[in-house]
Amino acid sequence: MTERTVRHKADGPRGYSGRDIRTRPGDTASVDADDAEYLVDEAGYFEYVDDQDTVDTDTESADEPGADSTAFVDRTPMTDIIDDIAAGDADDHLDAIETAERNGRDRNGVVNAIEERRAVLES
Repeated sequence: MTERTVRHKADGPRGYSGRDIRTRPGDTASVDADDAEYLVDEAGYFEYVDDQDTVDTDTESADEPGADSTAFVDRTPMTDIIDDIAAGDADDHLDAIETAERNGRDRNGVVNAIEERRAVLES
């Protein structure tokens, strides 16, 4: 199993817990290559710090709802999430976003925004 070293970006969330690591901005972690690819390309708030060649893919970032619903709802401030939902940027992912929010912070504001957006879509 190949390991990669990744760094939690300074502009990422205050903390990340998952993929068998816990980090804060500036922390580095060694993870297997598949987890590193997920953290860098999909979650979006990690970067490679080792010298291995990487392929830069055009994936969605954490502030785009299709990337990873948990990363999408884990952003701060909460108003950014609510604004993205209200604007329709998350319409194709409302179920996954609601599940991630309820299993995570479970904030009424985000859940209400999802319910309000569903009502708009149904009208």
